[in-house]
Amino acid sequence: MDACIAHFRFAPARRRFTLASVHPGHSVGEVLECTGFEFECPDEVPETPASSSGQLGLIRGRVAAEVAQTYPEFAASKLGCPAA
Repeated sequence: MDACIAHFRFAPARRRFTLASVHPGHSVGEVLECTGFEFECPDEVPETPASSSGQLGLIRGRVAAEVAQTYPEFAASKLGCPAA
């Protein structure tokens, strides 16, 4: 199963995650089954909108390079960032 099925927001003051949206092709039920922690879930959860080409470029470029410094295997497998 794809590890990226939803988007969460985190409230540091409350130390809680809230389900912000579910990625296309997935359901809230799937998120509940696949998540190993409790989180807040609104009555209606929107579908995650598609990323713009600019956002994807940023994720695949600068963000991937920064993530690869700490998590090289994750960056290579999920973000397509080659190992240094």
